[in-house]
Amino acid sequence: MKLIAIETSERIGSLFALARGTDSGDMAVGLRLPAGSRSAQTLAPCLAELLQKTGWRAIDLDAVAVSSGPGSFTGLRIGVTTAKLLAYAAGCRVVEVNTLRAIAAQAAEPGQAGWVVMDAQRSELFAARVDATGELGPVEIVPQADWLAGLKPGEWVAGPALAKLVARLPEGVSPAAEESWAPTAETIGRLAAKAVEAGQTTDPVDVTPKYFRPSAAEEKRAAEEKRQSQAAG
Repeated sequence: MKLIAIETSERIGSLFALARGTDSGDMAVGLRLPAGSRSAQTLAPCLAELLQKTGWRAIDLDAVAVSSGPGSFTGLRIGVTTAKLLAYAAGCRVVEVNTLRAIAAQAAEPGQAGWVVMDAQRSELFAARVDATGELGPVEIVPQADWLAGLKPGEWVAGPALAKLVARLPEGVSPAAEESWAPTAETIGRLAAKAVEAGQTTDPVDVTPKYFRPSAAEEKRAAEEKRQSQAAG
């Protein structure tokens, strides 16, 4: 099995190539997108570099994995679109991985419940609870203050949103190691490999970014339509 994973939900994206069952055993190659540059500008050339490093052609791929959300609207759109195009070119299927699920896989403490969070803007968070078995609960959008107030001693927390919140954590709540806060393409790829083996893949045409909330433009348009409807009524 050969797959490439794409992670662009955060400011610094990454790519990961994984091959299993080769003559020399498993092969893994990772690549970080350049810091300070937009994923839209760097993703395609970095993907070409990764294929060159592995010696693969697109047609060699058995699956493409991508972090499908939540995360940056622009980053998710670029990552998902690239994953779809690559899968079309390869004639393969896509594995969508929830971004918070990837963070949980990196940070979860065995036998201990916790939370993973990402910045949702407007002083809100994308948050999901992780139970003691490592299962991810539903993704919610919650005010930062409410989430902090609801934390319980003994829980762990992880996610890029902690960069601004770690100093405000209640006593008894433990932040996971900082290197586990940001989702990585390697984690996306390794989770996706298990999904491929289980037959849990998606046709590229059905893959969409999972924003978990309307964009500001969509909310503005909805408010304007509501205003117009009320004025007409």
